[in-house]
Amino acid sequence: VFSILLITVPSILMGMLPVYNTWGIASPILLVLLRMAQGLSVGGQLAGSYVLSIEQSSSRSRGFRGSVCDASSVGGFLLASAVTTITRSILSEDQVNEWGWRVPFLFSLILAPALYYIVSHTEESKLWSERSEQKDTEQMIREQDPVVHDTPAVVDLLSSPFRRRQLVGMIGVLSAVSSSFYTLFLWTPVYLSNLRGIMSEQEADLLNFFV
Repeated sequence: VFSILLITVPSILMGMLPVYNTWGIASPILLVLLRMAQGLSVGGQLAGSYVLSIEQSSSRSRGFRGSVCDASSVGGFLLASAVTTITRSILSEDQVNEWGWRVPFLFSLILAPALYYIVSHTEESKLWSERSEQKDTEQMIREQDPVVHDTPAVVDLLSSPFRRRQLVGMIGVLSAVSSSFYTLFLWTPVYLSNLRGIMSEQEADLLNFFV
């Protein structure tokens, strides 16, 4: 539930944030901080959705259900492109620059109750419940026998050469995928419309939508 608040509340606050002419340098600084909080929460929520989907799946459908989570993140960009295109087609450029850009952020007021309902009515997986019971038993053993102790997960990860290689490989793959994704969906439309002037912002949004 806390992660849902960190997603929706910053979005709402960004829609209500005063402009630079009103608050000066504090306005862009707050915008960046709110976006960082939102991004961290979205990343944590997405990772949690992977784990939950895979844990609740059979061995035959784990790959498919995990891929659905990944596709849903791309679907978010698709929906954002659609909302941006619709907003710019309905409002004039002056209206968008003055107050229209706030409208997509304020949609979080509608999404927040739906997200809260989904999260609060989602049951934990059987695997998680069994693991939680196992941890409770291990905690009781540690309290009774001080000699027994756990190795921190980070130490356990970094102490194994094989796992270190896996970690470096995962960082490399994800960095390549993320940089390509954001270059295509975020930088390219801005480059073609604002920097080169090859197409209008509406055309760049449509290009982004169909890509």
